[in-house]
Amino acid sequence: KLPADSHWQKLAAAAMIEELYGLQRGVTLRIIRDAKGKGDVLKTWAKKNEGLMDQTSQMLSELEAGEVVDLSMLAVASRQLSSIAGG
Repeated sequence: KLPADSHWQKLAAAAMIEELYGLQRGVTLRIIRDAKGKGDVLKTWAKKNEGLMDQTSQMLSELEAGEVVDLSMLAVASRQLSSIAGG
């Protein structure tokens, strides 16, 4: 639930949500592709990318701890997830 007072803020919130869903798909595909289907793919990928996982987990913890999540916070999260999905 993003605060959105104007039409443009509502459009931006919807676009950000759509972008985050797309990035979630991209991260999932990257994990599957990188692990090459061997064993527990998430565990294998997380071990191989421990530093990236730590950084991302910290960011997500900060988002979850915040009283209000705004568009700027989600833009930073989007950039982080984009680096994982595309990297």
